[in-house]
Amino acid sequence: MTDWFTDELFEHEDSDRVVCDISRLVCDVERFVHDDPMEQYGMGVCYTKDSYGNPLRTYTAEEKHSIIDDYYIPHHSSLTKKVSRTLSLVNHAMIVDCHSFNDYPMPHNSYDGIRPDFCIGTDQYHTPQHVIDAMVDVLEFNQVTYMIDAPFAGSIVPLPYYRKNKNVWSVMIEVNKRLYMDGRNKSSSWLQTKKVVDDLLNIINDMENNYENI
Repeated sequence: MTDWFTDELFEHEDSDRVVCDISRLVCDVERFVHDDPMEQYGMGVCYTKDSYGNPLRTYTAEEKHSIIDDYYIPHHSSLTKKVSRTLSLVNHAMIVDCHSFNDYPMPHNSYDGIRPDFCIGTDQYHTPQHVIDAMVDVLEFNQVTYMIDAPFAGSIVPLPYYRKNKNVWSVMIEVNKRLYMDGRNKSSSWLQTKKVVDDLLNIINDMENNYENI
């Protein structure tokens, strides 16, 4: 369940980052607090089952509230504040939602087909088509396989701006762990994979800097 080394993989000098520094087994900040679809698998904002569906833990309502207060709310508050600050400065913000994924499906995964090298997640409202097209050009130039919104779909947007502000763009980048990991260590293809990620972040940064001309 760990996004191994993504804090290093997605480092970019021109980006302001919000990094979740706890395991999603403690608190999954990418879930909805209420009525998240993954609750049926015991993998909502506070997991009760592990990735194989085995019992992980139990918690009281009070303990759940404490976890949300300690981890979930601060994470989203930080993200919202950074987006708000960027909007106040340049009237536009670009969110890149960064993750890794396993080369094989887990029991809770709805998609069990072929797993590409890269997955690009989009939002119909917050991900412009030209952003997708530019990222696809980068991936094809680097001769890696990719899918759009598969195995995973969507991209995070702070709730105050979700489906409300077209000046907030968001796109998700998921990297297959087979590209840069060997067991739990970096593999010999780490630098090659980092180069592809850098190319993606650079083209996104270029579009952000030239937002007024697009």
